[in-house]
Amino acid sequence: MKKQYLYLTVTIAISLFLLMCNKSKDDSIAPGYRDEVGGGGNPNPNSVTTTGTSTITNPATSNSTLNVGGAGWSYASCSGNNTLMAFNGATTVQINFYSAPTTGNYNLQSGTPTSNSSAQMIVYNPPGQPSGVVWYSASGMISVTTTSGGNVTVTFNNIPCTQQQFPFPVVTVSGAMTCI
Repeated sequence: MKKQYLYLTVTIAISLFLLMCNKSKDDSIAPGYRDEVGGGGNPNPNSVTTTGTSTITNPATSNSTLNVGGAGWSYASCSGNNTLMAFNGATTVQINFYSAPTTGNYNLQSGTPTSNSSAQMIVYNPPGQPSGVVWYSASGMISVTTTSGGNVTVTFNNIPCTQQQFPFPVVTVSGAMTCI
């Protein structure tokens, strides 16, 4: 009987020891990274993440026109570079060329000019539009006249300029720019 009692006691002691050492599985929700805890969620509440999609809304809502040149406009100097600029208050019109412009016609494009026959018009803060919005030439043509003294005059009519993400509304730009 003593042997059976000893055998039973040892068996119970080993069973209790094994049960206590067995790692339990915790299915509760706990903070941690997805790879560590096997779930979603953001373990960093100070680093906000976005799920789903967000719609970008256009800050501009209507077309407008801009006439460049005449009273109130000032121009940057002709320093032999490939950029002409005109200023009137907060409004700035910039024309970029591939290289220093010469007399002739140039096709406007929305991106950086890629050849000697192309140019780009950028309008910052046109009147009648939200401030801080930048407008880029969508198409059109400008005419350049140069003088032997190095002055450059650019004329243009009804150039449609749009924002890069939105084809509407349009700022239509007309007028003339010169550098001095």
